[in-house]
Amino acid sequence: GLQVCISAAFFMLLGVFLGPVLYLFLQGAVGRATVLLLLAMAILFPSSVVFIFLHRYGPIFIVLYRQRIAAALQLSFSLLRQKLRESLILAAFLIGLSILFILGLTFLLTLLGLPIGLLALLLLKLELFTAFYVFLLGAVAVGMVLTIALSAGFAVYQNIAWVLAVRELVKTQKFAEKAKEALAAEPVV
Repeated sequence: GLQVCISAAFFMLLGVFLGPVLYLFLQGAVGRATVLLLLAMAILFPSSVVFIFLHRYGPIFIVLYRQRIAAALQLSFSLLRQKLRESLILAAFLIGLSILFILGLTFLLTLLGLPIGLLALLLLKLELFTAFYVFLLGAVAVGMVLTIALSAGFAVYQNIAWVLAVRELVKTQKFAEKAKEALAAEPVV
């Protein structure tokens, strides 16, 4: 529900800005449309960052602190507002790690693919076409399984990093008491 709300709000905001820009372009007012497009992008870029963080922090508040959707959105926005710099630093760090992961995975697949490619060429030279296709299909399947397994492991690492970051950021916030109350056991009557 939270992700539907955030996505719907984002697409409504996108529609509010995209509609007039498209209308002006269709009417031939290219200059006005370009200026409006630049203004829309200046508003949509920071808004997109907020929506991305709400999308990231909201489920953590729902699961970890047992909050409802509205409270999770409010707590997520408050956390982002108070800890924007830390959130951006963590996001940049994880994006950098993602780029390194993709480069490392590409290097690994290339390194493993070279001997496989040479063996496949040898099978072609020997005119063992059935063996070539079976070998190539098996190599592609192993490569896909390796890619999926490593990508899943990296995704788990990223999600754990976000959860731990939110827990640490909540500890230093003004609303930490409210989040702690959500975790506290209710007295038995």
